[in-house]
Amino acid sequence: MAIGPTPIYYILNALYRGQGMSTALTVGDIALTIGWRPGYTRDVLEEMYKMGLVMTIPEKPEYLEGKEITILWTLTDKGKELAEKVFRNVKEWRRIITEELKL
Repeated sequence: MAIGPTPIYYILNALYRGQGMSTALTVGDIALTIGWRPGYTRDVLEEMYKMGLVMTIPEKPEYLEGKEITILWTLTDKGKELAEKVFRNVKEWRRIITEELKL
């Protein structure tokens, strides 16, 4: 699967919509439920890890039922800063992410 801006947008788009927002800005733990596609979630987290946005990659989903998967991960300081910028200016989230991550 090709990794690029789209998976990062997908996750941060869900974050800025409010899923995990309060914990993102305090503890840094994010729980996100998304539609399941084999390998997709792990690929996204691996890419975010390479970019320095998350501390670890979970070995397995916290919760998996049917096509829904809940994953939990911890943002790094860089990831928290990016999330905060996105939350403060949601209308410009694509531009912010593209500029910050140099995508």
